[in-house]
Amino acid sequence: SGVVQFGATSRPLAALEAIRGAAVEWREPREVLGLGDVKLLGTIGAFLGPEAAMFVLLLSSLAGTLAGVTVLLRRRVRTETVLPYGPFLAAAALIWMLAGSEIVTAYGRFLLAHAG
Repeated sequence: SGVVQFGATSRPLAALEAIRGAAVEWREPREVLGLGDVKLLGTIGAFLGPEAAMFVLLLSSLAGTLAGVTVLLRRRVRTETVLPYGPFLAAAALIWMLAGSEIVTAYGRFLLAHAG
């Protein structure tokens, strides 16, 4: 349409040089990632190493995403569901302790075999 409406005035879009504004208030409805999760991941990295922390972050993110999508698809009504992230971090850390380096090695071999 090429026209911008500001309250009662309207101006052609081409005549605008800049749009300025200021936020008066910012509200977050709830905390998405608590600092406890950050501390838990830091502790995992401190005890198991940086390679483990990256593995745990990736695996827990994938597992949390799958769980969230599953919850959304199974519910008919879209209500707000809280999925704590800490259990996904802990489960991924356990998987690392049991077989993480073997999983990374196998994945590396898979990538090399299919790289070219």
